[in-house]
Amino acid sequence: MKDAITDFKANARGVILDHRAGNGGTLDAAELVTTLVRPPDTALIFYSPMQRAGFAGPTTAADGIALFEQFKSVSGMTVGAPDYDADMPVALVLHRDGSASDYMPFGMQGAAKVKLFAPAATAGAFSTFFEFSYWGGVSLRLASGDAIAADGSALLGHGVQPDFLVLPKQSDLLAGKDTLYEAALAWVQTELKP
Repeated sequence: MKDAITDFKANARGVILDHRAGNGGTLDAAELVTTLVRPPDTALIFYSPMQRAGFAGPTTAADGIALFEQFKSVSGMTVGAPDYDADMPVALVLHRDGSASDYMPFGMQGAAKVKLFAPAATAGAFSTFFEFSYWGGVSLRLASGDAIAADGSALLGHGVQPDFLVLPKQSDLLAGKDTLYEAALAWVQTELKP
């Protein structure tokens, strides 16, 4: 993935990232993708109940900002890179998500030339989890923490809204048309670098 990002920075006039499988992944992959389009920053912090047992999280934006400032050097999501390309149009196509599939669009949204294309907001899975497994393949997952944005807002359960809400139609699929991709392609083509 690092080689692809390096190649995009050197040679691409525009990029479409298709993350519709959205099986989550690792945070370092989500952070790496943001190096294409953002200057360095801390986008959010991870707040685990293990850090403060019995604390349910911030109740005001001011409390959230204080928590963000307290933990940003310890458990922050670092986005961007000094050699990012502010002029690179990047379309991120989303559909199904969880875990790092929430972190990546959150870390990319708001960058100068990034647009998110999806049929709905992401799941808001900004947490780690405990899993209890039972026989027969039955399991229960419980969120065990939260992510706090720089503005103090708690992110768990609040998905990232797409810039372009694109609803694929069954008739498009039957006609061989990829509605989400075509919308992303049309936008990137209007924004291409010279």
